[in-house]
Amino acid sequence: MMRWSEEVTNVLERNGLFENEEHRERFREAVDCYENCSFFTSGLCKCLYLASWDMDHFALILETLNGLVARREKTLKDMRIAGEQMVDEMEGGERYVMQLSVAFLNNESYELEDSINITADIQHIIYQALKAAKLIDEVEAENK
Repeated sequence: MMRWSEEVTNVLERNGLFENEEHRERFREAVDCYENCSFFTSGLCKCLYLASWDMDHFALILETLNGLVARREKTLKDMRIAGEQMVDEMEGGERYVMQLSVAFLNNESYELEDSINITADIQHIIYQALKAAKLIDEVEAENK
């Protein structure tokens, strides 16, 4: 049987949802590392996809997750609270990406309002993450 990390990475890759090899590798390695933690959820998996777009966000989420591991946390409650606080402090496109991350962690739906003025790059990231989220949910449903 294929590991969750391999299965979900393969599905996202088949659907062209990785921007480059680095994006794919960061995502696969992170899921591989944390998938057996008690706090791992499909919502966290979606956040890992989003954070894997670049090294800065990837380093930030790894730091957060390593803190959860060190404190032997069983849930993502602290991460959700921190994310909600960060949304309040952010502006522009970054704010909407963080809102999406919080929605993923809370297992809530997210829709980008048409009237929002953000760059094409941020819009692309959000739309790709929403597509990836649907596929991650499908993989999870197949594995229950």
